[in-house]
Amino acid sequence: LGIDIGTSSLSAQLVDITTGVPLHTYAFDHEADIVTVAGNDAFAQNAAILCEKAQSLCSSIVRAFPSVVSIGITGQMHGIICLDADGKILSPLYTWQNRFGIRSADGVSVCEEIEDLCGEWIPSGYGMNTLYALKKFGFLPENTVKITTVMDLAVMRLCGTNETLIHP
Repeated sequence: LGIDIGTSSLSAQLVDITTGVPLHTYAFDHEADIVTVAGNDAFAQNAAILCEKAQSLCSSIVRAFPSVVSIGITGQMHGIICLDADGKILSPLYTWQNRFGIRSADGVSVCEEIEDLCGEWIPSGYGMNTLYALKKFGFLPENTVKITTVMDLAVMRLCGTNETLIHP
């Protein structure tokens, strides 16, 4: 079973492990977009709703097809969600479309500031850029201890753990 938590939709495909033939495909709009106090350029989504919908889809498929032997989850690789030490969600998912990196203070954009600090251009919407901007502009939740991607948060919830685990 493969599940994709995309920018606008949630999809899944059940594949016969012996033949590689797709058995069933599911796709629907997740309708998780939200507006935050951080501004219209945040391109944020409700992380809890995304994970709940992914869990529900996964559970429904596994109930209907109890012979599922493995589950792979993919999704928005550049977006980030802030978590506390216990894995509680503290922020929305800021997607790869996030434009905080082009915001500027004193005429220097976040992207330019990061490049000056580390010698690398980190595009707006990439997780580290978004994290830096959240801190810079005062939107980083106070108890943030770690960040995660939406698919890794979904895996955390499916596995009942508070630790993010990512397969290389």
